[in-house]
Amino acid sequence: MSGKINQFLKICRNFNPTRITIKTEDHHQLKDIIMLMGSDLNIEVTRYEHDQDFTIMVSDGKQVEIKLTSLGIIGLIEKAYSTDPDQKEIEASFSMPKGVFTLSLFGRYPQDNRGKGTIFNDLVTKAAACTTCPKMMEKKAVISRLNGNIEADLMFIAEAPGPSGAELTRVPMSGDSSGENFEELLNHIGMTRNEVYITHAVLCCPTDKDEKVRVPSTKEIANCSHYLLEQIELVQPKMIVTLGSNALKALNTIKKHSIVLKDHVAQPQQWNSYKVFPLYHTSTVVMNRRKRTKQQQMQDFIKLKKHLYWDRGTGSVSHS
Repeated sequence: MSGKINQFLKICRNFNPTRITIKTEDHHQLKDIIMLMGSDLNIEVTRYEHDQDFTIMVSDGKQVEIKLTSLGIIGLIEKAYSTDPDQKEIEASFSMPKGVFTLSLFGRYPQDNRGKGTIFNDLVTKAAACTTCPKMMEKKAVISRLNGNIEADLMFIAEAPGPSGAELTRVPMSGDSSGENFEELLNHIGMTRNEVYITHAVLCCPTDKDEKVRVPSTKEIANCSHYLLEQIELVQPKMIVTLGSNALKALNTIKKHSIVLKDHVAQPQQWNSYKVFPLYHTSTVVMNRRKRTKQQQMQDFIKLKKHLYWDRGTGSVSHS
């Protein structure tokens, strides 16, 4: 079931429908058919916590707004339109408290022929010119090809570049004790930086008036959230690993979730159309204060590797 809901969530985010037909049935008896047409159609999954209980909101951007309660996806079919291969037809069927409803979508995915590399370069240029945060006007965003593999299945999100680490090296999670611990943990499960993509919730190094490192503010995390979303959408990882609570806060800014680090550490969670694996930060402070010792974090990384399996045919993530 989870594979279908992930696929449907991606459709909601990326597909541009120009026609949506909603058909409801009760005991195989047709109850209602509603058709919406136009360029401002929107479909969204709300109140979503798991794949067997959620609400689908369909609207035309003007006056029609329809809420549908789903108890799970029965079927999902996507095919090219017979006379125009760029146009797609998608049919999704859902069970509901009484009966079934079917969404028939007609439209297309956005076309962008520039390729991932060019899109990433544009993002780097845009981030380098950003002056949104008043206290970071003189800072330079840490984002470049040094972040890692933009085709990676595994994406790590840390809090922010450190003044003696990534701000100097320009490589996320490097150059300081947090970076050394991170690399040791990554190597512990037989992986290298070339296999993963690493970024920060806040791309610039947050410091106070004395240039001492500080925790990024909620506003700074919100200001940077669109850069984080663009990276996630570009990389399309099969698993997102958050390092620390502020990385989780950044995801919550993009799309609300109920993931709590202390409750869900090293347990895969659903967020948007992605799997999130919440971990504590690899800073020495976290380890020394026994919030999460290095030995515990080594076990967490072993769990991460255990939970990460690639099915390149379906793009699914399996659990064991």
